[in-house]
Amino acid sequence: MLALILFPHEKWIPHRESIFIAKSRFSGSHKEQTKLYREIADVRILTGRGSDAYFLPARSKNEETVSKEEIHNMHADTVIDEVIVEIKTVSGNLATLGKSFRRGYKQGRSLLKKHGITAEH
Repeated sequence: MLALILFPHEKWIPHRESIFIAKSRFSGSHKEQTKLYREIADVRILTGRGSDAYFLPARSKNEETVSKEEIHNMHADTVIDEVIVEIKTVSGNLATLGKSFRRGYKQGRSLLKKHGITAEH
């Protein structure tokens, strides 16, 4: 269980069948809660087909603020079927979609590196 390895001290709350949420995710702002429930709705498409999803803890308030140049150091949102996944809601053209995909890929890679995992994603 990759989510348990990445965050061994986190308590995982079952939300619905095959969806687990880090307890610390529930302590965010109203805006963060709205984002979480939108992401849960997106993930239900996958869990309805047999996938397992773990919503990872949000960035700790103790961590340094991320500048635009360091956006790839942000945390990924979830682990789905043992794969780190960054959920993005994107509107716009193909270039916008490509930029968001690359940013999410970098976020996942950064999270693996941060936790000392040397694996491709």
